[in-house]
Amino acid sequence: MHNVYNLADMTVMNEVIDSRSFSNFCTSRHISKRGSAALRKVLFQITEVFILNKPENEPVYQFIDKKRAESKHYYPYRIAAANKFMRIYYAKVNQVLNSQ
Repeated sequence: MHNVYNLADMTVMNEVIDSRSFSNFCTSRHISKRGSAALRKVLFQITEVFILNKPENEPVYQFIDKKRAESKHYYPYRIAAANKFMRIYYAKVNQVLNSQ
């Protein structure tokens, strides 16, 4: 069940989401610009460094290279690469903090 707010009379209606509509919802999402603009800029610059230095053994660069080979638009693959970088960075920092 999914709660939907009816703004006309401010009541909550329950709506069943069909799996087909849910998959359409998931595939039609766009990249949002929520959050820190400064952090987005830094992450975008990090992906630029990966592109310029071309470190073949880095998983983030391998991901960027694969998406560029698929002729993806630069903004979505760079944001996805930034997300990948953040997941890897978070895991490494967590590993160091947990080992101390």
